[in-house]
Amino acid sequence: MTQLPLTNLEGILPFREGQRHLLPLIDLPGQAKVVVVALSVGVTIPPHAMHCEAVLLVLSGTIEFMIGETWRRVETGQFLGIPAGANHSVRAVEASRFLVMQSFVGAPGKAH
Repeated sequence: MTQLPLTNLEGILPFREGQRHLLPLIDLPGQAKVVVVALSVGVTIPPHAMHCEAVLLVLSGTIEFMIGETWRRVETGQFLGIPAGANHSVRAVEASRFLVMQSFVGAPGKAH
């Protein structure tokens, strides 16, 4: 098993005003993907959908997460499931980092 020596996201995934940054941690084509996302305060990821289910885990900060037309506040240490095909969006209430974990096993179509 490969271990990822991630002890400090500050150094490898900094916040930059008005931007989002992505850092793929695991990318096994057709199997699984894990990405760390950093959003500076006020940044919004526009509505989109994925072909597979995913789990989002907030590592630091606070985000608002929208599924359909409903917004939900998600804070450090909280997670939520994202159904396959669900239209969703994310916006940073404060500078935030979160993981998005996708599994493509058994999912129709291709990865997002």
